[in-house]
Amino acid sequence: MKETIYTIPINEVFGAKCGCPLCALERRTEEKTLEYIMGAAMMEPDVRESTNARGFCAAHYADMLAMKNRLSLALTIESRLKTVSDLVDAFAKSPDNRRAAALAETGRSCFVCEKIRSEQERYYANLLDMWRTEDAFRALFAAQEHFCLPHFGALLEHAGRAYPRRVAAEFARAACEIERRWLDRMQSEIGGFTKSFDYRYAGQPFEKEAVEHAAAFLSGLDV
Repeated sequence: MKETIYTIPINEVFGAKCGCPLCALERRTEEKTLEYIMGAAMMEPDVRESTNARGFCAAHYADMLAMKNRLSLALTIESRLKTVSDLVDAFAKSPDNRRAAALAETGRSCFVCEKIRSEQERYYANLLDMWRTEDAFRALFAAQEHFCLPHFGALLEHAGRAYPRRVAAEFARAACEIERRWLDRMQSEIGGFTKSFDYRYAGQPFEKEAVEHAAAFLSGLDV
């Protein structure tokens, strides 16, 4: 497959063989989008129009507040407040369920989250195509440490839709083999950690970050 802006990052994160590669792709998109919003996007009307309409979730507002360019954030918020103000005024003049739903959605939508979802869809499609057509990528895939549980489930769902039944089953077996190895490790780690509180196992070695590792696996949390 000819490398593209979507296949290059996939090969990079899978080549690193460290943690969930789909989490790594998600973080890349998130970081690039936040940097863009706080920088060049300030001068692009179409992006400003989109951020005015969608706003940001609490987590991504917190990320932007921690960044340096307060002027970009202030200008973005100023435009967003105007959009919200117009929605509130429209509802006040003519209350109805449609406008109420629009206001409710206003509090839930996030430009960055939607960008991540959109980019991840492309990554899933390219990843599955690479696995189906490239022996080298199959080997790289098989060598992964693990996928976090949310991305593992999503990967199987996408494979079920993208592949014929036979290929989907083959892919599922390959993915489950990776996940089984990691589950065995997590269960061993967490078992050792809980035993460390029992005097009968005093002095036995255990993984001190077992809880963090398991929480990251189960939720995709970046710890």
